[in-house]
Amino acid sequence: MAQATNQIFGALWLKGLKMTADMLIGTCFDGYHLRGCTNSNTTSMHYGISNQLVSGKTYCLQCCSNPTSIGNDETWDLTCPLTRMEQSTVINDINKEYVFARRRNLTDTGLIYCTWPKRNGGLYLVGYSLQIVVQEYSASSGSIFWVGVESCSVSAIESSTLPTIFTERIRIVSSLESYTPSSLWYLLLGAVLIVMTFSSYVFYRGYIRHERCVNCASKFVVYNSLCLLCILCGCRLHSPPPRVFCAQEFEKDDTSSVSSHHQKEQQDNNKQME
Repeated sequence: MAQATNQIFGALWLKGLKMTADMLIGTCFDGYHLRGCTNSNTTSMHYGISNQLVSGKTYCLQCCSNPTSIGNDETWDLTCPLTRMEQSTVINDINKEYVFARRRNLTDTGLIYCTWPKRNGGLYLVGYSLQIVVQEYSASSGSIFWVGVESCSVSAIESSTLPTIFTERIRIVSSLESYTPSSLWYLLLGAVLIVMTFSSYVFYRGYIRHERCVNCASKFVVYNSLCLLCILCGCRLHSPPPRVFCAQEFEKDDTSSVSSHHQKEQQDNNKQME
């Protein structure tokens, strides 16, 4: 269903005659089907508009080749020679309307209409000026892309002189879609900032201040002069302090030891006397 195209689907249609999106999809807008049109807008030639204007063939309206900072804005200023038969068809045309496929998604069946303003009965139609507001869409990482039409407006170019040249001036304008990041994007950004801050802190302590882990001598010091691995392993900050003995307790222990020694000697002497 035309899932990878820059073509703008639309047609000039008889007012009151039923039109559906299925009928338009795949139908590139080509105005009055005039052949041999040339581009009079020399400033747009390097954007490729003139490259697809082939003598003897109708043009196909496409978007967009003139990107700006806020979207696209390009004008197809076409002049098309009229044969006698084409002249008789277009100069008094009053019962047509412009119909475009909206295409906000690939299953959208909406249509966009713009009709002729009130014509002057005594003048010939020698051209029209059409403005189309479009939106560019994409999916599947850009492998699928298409163009939808949001609105259009048209005005007639009229003259009292019978024309031999028909003018089709088509301006295509698009605005860039506003982008709103998801909450997951903010969470990811926050996580990256935390990791970067933590890494900078560790680098500063180990490689600028030359601190080392008191347990394993690693440079990746995190907290309390310990590296992260030692903290996770439960390693102690310092070796246990030496045991301190109280002087009084020491004297008690020494007295008890001497007393026990005397008692033992007395017992040994008694045994010898017996």
